[in-house]
Amino acid sequence: MSDYDLVRLSRDNFPDLLELMATVNGSKPDERQLLQKYDTRIFGAENLGYLAYKHGDKVAAAYYGVFPMRMLIDGQEVLAAQSGDTMTHPDHRGKGLFIALARKTYTLAADEGIKFVFGFPNGNSYPGFVKKLAWQHPYNMVGINLFVPTLPVNLLAKRLPALARLQRKWLFVLLGVFFAKTNELPKVCSSVTGSGVSGVVRDRAFWDYKRETCDIYQTGKTIIFVKYDGDIGIGDVVTPTGEIGSAISRLRLVAALAGVARIKTYCSPNSYLARELGKRGYTRDSLAYGYVAFADGQPLDQLEFTYADYDTF
Repeated sequence: MSDYDLVRLSRDNFPDLLELMATVNGSKPDERQLLQKYDTRIFGAENLGYLAYKHGDKVAAAYYGVFPMRMLIDGQEVLAAQSGDTMTHPDHRGKGLFIALARKTYTLAADEGIKFVFGFPNGNSYPGFVKKLAWQHPYNMVGINLFVPTLPVNLLAKRLPALARLQRKWLFVLLGVFFAKTNELPKVCSSVTGSGVSGVVRDRAFWDYKRETCDIYQTGKTIIFVKYDGDIGIGDVVTPTGEIGSAISRLRLVAALAGVARIKTYCSPNSYLARELGKRGYTRDSLAYGYVAFADGQPLDQLEFTYADYDTF
């Protein structure tokens, strides 16, 4: 890495990250939404990532970072971080920047009190995490699809921006008819930790952090966390009764009336959500769950997650 400088992410160089994202992804990112996503001060740490610059170049060559999150493990809160955005400029690939940036970031994270980094790497990044960064891989997440009999307007809307805007507006009108949008949340708002299993702390601070990317709806005593990206995504379903069938039936009706052919979610294979939604839809293997620990003795193999925990939700 003698040809590159590794510089910690900051407010000053955040525009360089936006420019790198635009180059790698082929479109300009939503700056306001990204600023919200990267503002993790409420969890106890921020700017846990590094940009790489080739000597003498002001354009970022690569980035790797993690997002701090509080975890509840055997009844104790610990600070962890989810492996997040990783990208390399096309002109700088094959230089080993991903591994160098990740190692630098992990050193910083450990110094900031992070006990472990976890994530859900795709097929491209998985070999690097496992073979070069010593990640453990206890299991794969599952994806669950609930297909809805409807005229699939959402498929056409993906090609027609004007139709996509109209469909989105109509979908949220329907959600407001069949559900109540709510800000009142129970103290424990997670199907994972609410079942006594170790996972992400989902308190008011967590859901305020997610507010820009998801909406929270309620029917009866059941709360559903919803994201729309052309499909309806379920982040989690939380209920004190343990029965979610009525709420899911309502959501299916909303999808049918809105022309959305698929409701999707991702969760740990042994989780409550996997059991309840799995018997109502189609389950398949999804991304790996993996982690690298900076401290010994924590039962990280048994952690459970739902789609709401992903940094992309």
